[in-house]
Amino acid sequence: MPENQPMQAAALPSACNMAEDGAVVFDAAAFKACYPNLVASAGADAASACFARAGLFLNNTGTSPVRNPAKRAELLMLITAHLLQLGINSGAYATGTGDGTAALVGRITTARMGSVQVQADMGTVSPTQAWWVQTPYGATFWAASAFLRMGRYVPGWPQRVVSWP
Repeated sequence: MPENQPMQAAALPSACNMAEDGAVVFDAAAFKACYPNLVASAGADAASACFARAGLFLNNTGTSPVRNPAKRAELLMLITAHLLQLGINSGAYATGTGDGTAALVGRITTARMGSVQVQADMGTVSPTQAWWVQTPYGATFWAASAFLRMGRYVPGWPQRVVSWP
């Protein structure tokens, strides 16, 4: 992409492909539109496999806590991108067609020009959060899925009023 062109973010389609059990089906074209560098580095087959693996982290059925299929598709795509980036960083998905460089995550704490060194820090994070903030996609998923980690009120059965005579 030329440097003078503004970068445009590709949006996921609002209509998601759904399976009969309510699961969101992987849309390779939408994923490639959103994350072309990952598909170029890892390939479409690896992306599809990582999408299936994303179901281990977020329930992808009709009983998912994320009821909106478009929102669930977006969260699953973020998990897929996170898993792909981790695989690319480890060399598991190196196809030689993409650049495969690790993305910088967090605020820049140290920068040098001499032999080019940059360090970033996410601050204090929990052990669970630490795995997610290794990539920008995981950090985005962590922030977007905060509502899943909050307490939810689940009402019980209607209670009978007990009155004493």
